[in-house]
Amino acid sequence: MVAFSLKKIWFGVYEYAPVPPGMYRVEVRYVTYIRVGPTKRLRIELKILNGEYANRPLRDNIFFRHPTNIKCVSYGYFRFNTMLKAMGVSEIKDTDELVGKQFLITVNMGIHRDKHGAQYNVIHRYDRLKYANPNQEFARPLDEVSVGVTDGTV
Repeated sequence: MVAFSLKKIWFGVYEYAPVPPGMYRVEVRYVTYIRVGPTKRLRIELKILNGEYANRPLRDNIFFRHPTNIKCVSYGYFRFNTMLKAMGVSEIKDTDELVGKQFLITVNMGIHRDKHGAQYNVIHRYDRLKYANPNQEFARPLDEVSVGVTDGTV
């Protein structure tokens, strides 16, 4: 069982434990372009807007260039395009245009394939808000969400 709480990792810095699988309404807090050597990616910081986990951060990394993993790059372009559609955005000139946009995400759990087996959140799907019932309470358990489920392992 996963404990969903704050944990202190070092020097007074806190990191949140993963949120339970389900559907959440989120807002983009900021987008950071990261380039390390030949690898290029966007780190997207999201904030959960309602439910028990309101104001909790979630992070998503989308790769646009990776020296050894071509699948990662093509999947990154697909995910970014899907996220833009969920936001109702057809074209952007700067990633700052994404800040403040709201949409729905479906979150699963993943388990790192190392000796520790730490759990983390995997954003499985992006959805537009206009399709959501305005009276719906978000953060539904995953079994109530009708989407294809992957195991989320890395």
